[in-house]
Amino acid sequence: FKDVICKGNFKVTGNRLTHRGSALLMLYFVYTFLFKDMFKTRPIACLIGEKGSGKTTLCKQICSLIFGKAFKVSAMPAKEEDFNVLITNGSLNVLDNVEKIYNWLMDKLAIISTGGSNTKRELYTNNNACDFPIDCMLFITSMKPRITRSDIAQRTLLFYFDSLKEIGYIPENSMTDKTIERRDSILSELIMRDIPFIFKAIEEFKGTQFNTTFRMAEFAEFSTLISNKLGIKEEHDQIFKMLEKTQIDFALGDSPM
Repeated sequence: FKDVICKGNFKVTGNRLTHRGSALLMLYFVYTFLFKDMFKTRPIACLIGEKGSGKTTLCKQICSLIFGKAFKVSAMPAKEEDFNVLITNGSLNVLDNVEKIYNWLMDKLAIISTGGSNTKRELYTNNNACDFPIDCMLFITSMKPRITRSDIAQRTLLFYFDSLKEIGYIPENSMTDKTIERRDSILSELIMRDIPFIFKAIEEFKGTQFNTTFRMAEFAEFSTLISNKLGIKEEHDQIFKMLEKTQIDFALGDSPM
């Protein structure tokens, strides 16, 4: 996973996070998905950059490794009921090209992050309710995300992407196919090395209290456990400090970034 994520076209110039910082943050997000049943609250990953900067390609590569080549990204539904179907049936979704924000979307993003369910009236009844749990994590790609609420911004991991014009474009199918060819070896490494390592980190620091100013405290604590075990705690803290500043800039912006 690390090799795939590190090839992401993360922006460096004008961004608070380094390329390595963005890659580590994305890796923590992927690990969070693998352990998502441990979390009551989960961050949202928002990939920001111009068209053709590799945002969707990276999401496809990550999700194809987990779910296989059949995984498909989703266009942003215009109707709330279609969005509800998406988030109650997938455990990890990619919403591609989210440029328009509907009135209901902010509340839905908050529920995805903090947990909840979608309640509907049972068909052919007067007052029987059916609950559909929302138990998914979310990638969003956008050129100019219009996230208008500060609480949503504080729950969002922001990844900025550079243009690929100068270094040249590579066919997306070619990149995804190469990733899929390595899927067995990558998943074997994940299962045999990464996941046991994370379990050891959780056990080693069990009961340790980590104080954080980051809104998504569970995510911050989980990534701190991993970083402590890796011996990169100072780098981790710097990444989250820069992320918080980026979130503030994003939330206070008068116009979409």
